[in-house]
Amino acid sequence: LGPKFQDHYAIYDLGKVPGIDARLGGALIKPADPNNLLIIGNPGLPSAQLFKIGLTRGLCGHITGFQGSATVVADVPQAQSILLAREDLLLITVTPSNRLYQLLNDANTPSWTYDFDVMKEVQYSASGIGIVPDSYGLPARTLCFSSWTLGAFTCGSIKTDGPLAELSGLTQLSTYSDADFGFAYVPESLDLPAKGWRSHAA
Repeated sequence: LGPKFQDHYAIYDLGKVPGIDARLGGALIKPADPNNLLIIGNPGLPSAQLFKIGLTRGLCGHITGFQGSATVVADVPQAQSILLAREDLLLITVTPSNRLYQLLNDANTPSWTYDFDVMKEVQYSASGIGIVPDSYGLPARTLCFSSWTLGAFTCGSIKTDGPLAELSGLTQLSTYSDADFGFAYVPESLDLPAKGWRSHAA
């Protein structure tokens, strides 16, 4: 942890995820399902899969370990990072083939695949993914990607009114050399809400 975070955050080693004998990729917890973790196994490989594993929590709600054994939710070849676009819709970056999966609830394969190479929108290969916080005050909900291997940062608007997400206006903005696999938005001030800044989270 950098000095800016040491007084506010701590790192814990939860150990191996039971049931996943592979490298780990992106992970998330749905707000409506706080005691289960969705996590990618074998990221970037044809054998990549999305798993679900139960969580244990302490009295303060912090995650203390895993419960049970991970089960396969979906086959997602070359999946890398994962984002909750809507409670029933996941967005999953696909590396190195530079695509985006959209996965609806209860689907065991991608519901739709978006090819960035065909659209010439994301350079190299989309890897990290995140939605810009509302505190930035942007006129539209904005989705950003970091690309592998050079960390090119590309953003555009996202709409989730229909069954699947709609992307538009994707434009490369900057390059961050340490954000090729992932990034996270954190408050610029850890004491007060602020516009925030990007941090490597691979």
